[in-house]
Amino acid sequence: MSLIADFFRVAWPTIVAIVGAGPIVWFATEFLARPIRHFFDLRQEAKVLTLLLWNAPQYGGQSSEDWREQMDTLKEPRDRLTSLAAKMFAFAQSETFAAWSVRILRYDPVAASRAINRLVFELGTDIEDRDRNYRKVDLALKFPFDPKRPFYDPYHPERWKRPQSRPNSTESAKEK
Repeated sequence: MSLIADFFRVAWPTIVAIVGAGPIVWFATEFLARPIRHFFDLRQEAKVLTLLLWNAPQYGGQSSEDWREQMDTLKEPRDRLTSLAAKMFAFAQSETFAAWSVRILRYDPVAASRAINRLVFELGTDIEDRDRNYRKVDLALKFPFDPKRPFYDPYHPERWKRPQSRPNSTESAKEK
């Protein structure tokens, strides 16, 4: 009996810590980590869909029948992107802790939702400014792009990172 009493005397702090931490870990996982993971899934899906719609026909470049036919093939990605914008806005309005955490990381789900809606609304019309719309989406969701480039290029984001030339030691020694 002394062995069991010694075990519980030594082990009770560990047991209390496990029992007490269980609900805290469950709360953090369920109400913070899962919604944040959901936001990053929405972010990834937004990038995929915007890349699919990048080559959408611009208004006036071909006959109206050809334009309508090409736009009809893009109906499903446009509908998915509209639904995604609604989900992102709902996330920002309903997931308080997760939305706050995401905003601390400098993501803006409300601005992204508005930019995506504008992109879908203007896509293929005569009022479309595709570069501006895509830049706003990428800015709100923190995708890399070079704001100095004269045009938006979603397929080559690595071009915005240009290596800075550093003088090598022999050149700097010759200058001295």
